Amino acid sequence: SSATWMRPVVGQSVPVATPDDAAAGILCLECRSSGEMTLNLDQLNDSSRNGHNGFLDDLADGTALSRMRLYRNGVKIDDDPFLGVDAKVPAGAANYTAIAETNAGAAGFILGTHLRSVYTFRSSATSGAAVPGAVICPVDDGNGCTTLPLLRIVAPLPTSGTGTTRVGAMPFSFTIMPIPGARATTVKAEVEVSFDHGKHFTAVPVTAKGHNAFTAKLVNPARSAGTTATLRFTGRDTAGNTITETVAAAYRVASK
Repeated sequence: SSATWMRPVVGQSVPVATPDDAAAGILCLECRSSGEMTLNLDQLNDSSRNGHNGFLDDLADGTALSRMRLYRNGVKIDDDPFLGVDAKVPAGAANYTAIAETNAGAAGFILGTHLRSVYTFRSSATSGAAVPGAVICPVDDGNGCTTLPLLRIVAPLPTSGTGTTRVGAMPFSFTIMPIPGARATTVKAEVEVSFDHGKHFTAVPVTAKGHNAFTAKLVNPARSAGTTATLRFTGRDTAGNTITETVAAAYRVASK
């Protein structure tokens, strides 16, 4: 058998346990207790988003390629040079924002050069779905853990193995849905594209197909030939929790 790795869209994502992971014991990486919260992402997760992940070492001079910040009601409570935040939090409900960034271009990537994911969600110690007993919660205080109400994007693009497509229509299907273990919810989705390195974005028509699946009718104009496109996905669930994922140089448009 064979598998394709790192086909666009490559972005930061909540890790998904593979069967091997499950056999070894699953660790909850996006959960909270009554007094502590943890949220961790893969740096590179391809369009299958099913265990195809990658990690980047810091540069030789020690420069970190990723950063993640966590805010509670607008106040920063954690800031780390990697894609993981962990902070003491009160049990009561509050509005949280997590901002994750990875500068893959500094490591030599020519596609997916800069990745930015913003999660907004409301959480209390009792608002989320309970973490199953078979899952290990690293912040469990003895009173159980709940899964954070985060969303996850899966957007495989119809590109070549080198992440290249042609001028013209490029429709594609994608999903934005709750992460494994979170409460079920309905999501609305938006897609935007930029052909000038993120200076200006244009909305892409999106059609909902049901069950948090969507189709985007993206068109690569003639002027995009020989350039890369930046994509921005936005999802919002019925509770108001959101995800916004921006991928610079998500794919390349062939010059001919």
